[in-house]
Amino acid sequence: NGTTYTFTVVALSTAGDNKPGGPSNPVVPKGPKTPVKKPLRVIVTLDPFVTASTVLLPRMKIQLINLAKLIKKDVGTSVSITGFTDSRDNPSYNYILGLNRAKSAYVFLYNELRALHVKINFPIRIVSKGLTSAASSNASVAGRAKNRRVVLIAWLK
Repeated sequence: NGTTYTFTVVALSTAGDNKPGGPSNPVVPKGPKTPVKKPLRVIVTLDPFVTASTVLLPRMKIQLINLAKLIKKDVGTSVSITGFTDSRDNPSYNYILGLNRAKSAYVFLYNELRALHVKINFPIRIVSKGLTSAASSNASVAGRAKNRRVVLIAWLK
């Protein structure tokens, strides 16, 4: 329909599980052959968060609004939201901070989907990786900033 979405997409992929019924190998009922549309994986990274903060910055909100519009257009099959931190504090504090960052993104995305009248009948998973799974070295200010992030993965039909 000519709509353009402007937000940071880290990766678009149809790669995935090769088990029967998995994203790369859908189970097709027997009968007349019909084209099968594979799920599309959209990855959106919200970064950097301010140190020790869970507050979404304006550009992050724009990314989530655009993701909600994309989900409305193609109806999500599932969404995972993972929060991360840098290594400035202890692991248990960082786990909770990462979880709260993911929850902030979830609440905003959920409210946007509701505002767009999207029936949310698909799972939205929220997890924290805390200071594990660093995207960059924590030895520099720039590296720590890249690690203060939330990653959303939306599987679209």
